[in-house]
Amino acid sequence: MKKHLLPIMLFLGMVSINAQNVFDYESPETTIPFQFFGGAQEGIVLDPVANPNPSGINTSATVYPFTELANGPEWAGGFSNPDPLEGIDATNGGEICIDVHFSETNSLTVKLENGTAEDEWQLTVQNDVLNEWTTLCFDLTQAGEANNSMTAGKMFSRLVLFHGLGEAAPAEQIIYIDNIVFPDGGGSGETTTIILDAETAETTAGLFHFGSTLADSIVAPVPNPNMSGINMSSTVFELNKPANAQPWAGAFTNPNPTTPVDATSGMICLDVHMDHIGTISVKFEEAMGGAPNWIQSVSNTLVNEWETVCIDFTAPSLEDPFTPALGDTYSKLVFFADFLVDAADVDVITYFDNVRVVTSGEIPEYEVTFNVDMNESTETFTQMYLSGAFNEWSGNANPMNDDDADGVWTTTVSLPIGSHEYKFSFDDWTGSEDLNKTNSCTITTDGFTNRIVSVTADTNLDAVCYASCYACGTSANITWNVGVDDPSDTGVWLAGGAEFGAPGGNYEMSDEDGDGVYSVTIERLVGWEGFYTFTNGNCPDFSCKENIAGQDCANPDNFNDRYLDAGTTEVNTCF
Repeated sequence: MKKHLLPIMLFLGMVSINAQNVFDYESPETTIPFQFFGGAQEGIVLDPVANPNPSGINTSATVYPFTELANGPEWAGGFSNPDPLEGIDATNGGEICIDVHFSETNSLTVKLENGTAEDEWQLTVQNDVLNEWTTLCFDLTQAGEANNSMTAGKMFSRLVLFHGLGEAAPAEQIIYIDNIVFPDGGGSGETTTIILDAETAETTAGLFHFGSTLADSIVAPVPNPNMSGINMSSTVFELNKPANAQPWAGAFTNPNPTTPVDATSGMICLDVHMDHIGTISVKFEEAMGGAPNWIQSVSNTLVNEWETVCIDFTAPSLEDPFTPALGDTYSKLVFFADFLVDAADVDVITYFDNVRVVTSGEIPEYEVTFNVDMNESTETFTQMYLSGAFNEWSGNANPMNDDDADGVWTTTVSLPIGSHEYKFSFDDWTGSEDLNKTNSCTITTDGFTNRIVSVTADTNLDAVCYASCYACGTSANITWNVGVDDPSDTGVWLAGGAEFGAPGGNYEMSDEDGDGVYSVTIERLVGWEGFYTFTNGNCPDFSCKENIAGQDCANPDNFNDRYLDAGTTEVNTCF
């Protein structure tokens, strides 16, 4: 049996089954290791092992060994390490159930902790079933044994187990545990999706700082400065607000997280470690459904300790247009410490980790009316249809109608809250819209460019022109042309500002005639204006951005970007 003197840093996830959270030791995501305390096992964490008796109620392949040494302290046991990221929700009672395999008659004690002695809860259950698997359940509605405490309305962060609490074992005893089932606080079917935890390539990103002396630098994850409490992980994120930084100084993920933030329901949670009482702010950008950016703040309550803070997606943004994040999916995360607070005269470092989305299983549905204006279309057709992921891209499942013969076709469908891809088609896929990925209402998935809608309430969408993001007659094409002497193998890109983001997205330019002039044409509302820049290469950190500092076309207050004035429909310039 392999032993580790240091905790195994397994990523903790959960499986939601029948509104319960099950840890079955079949994968790293569903494993809770235990760190032993008391006697010669102090500090040891064991690996899961093969099921010694795959029969009866438990035929799974892998289980967890829980060892009590001979003549050890009567209070010896083991605590979860790391603790379950989503915590143990005893808000509405329920049970904790564990499959166990004993070779001798004895008891198992469950203790729940959350950092304060008065809130601890403990219950013991006797087991008389030997040499076969059985299930022991611990009723969370009972008063705790040690202090008569109740679990109602409480969240717990740590699970502690004792085998034969109060009695020293005359000889070494090994029991096996499996399928730890936690209640979810009342049947909501909550699940947790890890966005960033700095432990794997998929859940790691650098932090691209701005608004301070660290501007344009990327800070990689760092060692955990305080491996204790709720966060025993080895690597965390460091957010530095240097002395005399701008009040709005912060950092955004670079590259964007592999898993976007799905704000369909629930909240964003993260573990934070601050050396003062302040705020941590999270901003969502690059909404797939075209929603505006969203930012909210939450205060910490502990100093020099890890704690979990959460922000509900229903909270209105702190910035115009003050709408909630609920219902859309976002690609970019931005973090701020003490947002809009003047910087101190020394560097202030905040650590955060385990950024995750905690979502509810109860997804509401809303009536959404789609309208497409065919008056400017040159297509010949008989019947218009709405085709999307929600009807498996059917060419005839959702017919549209034009009862008043005004050229605007309409249909209403019931859709769950969240983002949905779709497009308008006709005559059972005889034809469909040819959408450009540079259009603001589109998303490109696996090479297919579709419209996307964010559903948060009953909605009657404005009529749009066929194959356009805008009402007929309200848009214009804007063309950017830039001469580049030595183009990068990774492309020339339109980027920057609030509209175009980092290179590598939807705005790659092309030189189809090979004359050294790269172009891209984008449809926007008549009168659109905003900042932009060019990059010679696909560099998410903007290291290959053009350098026009000091020139008349550069705006020093906005990263020396260029500015397109309202009404301009063509730009001709050099890199």
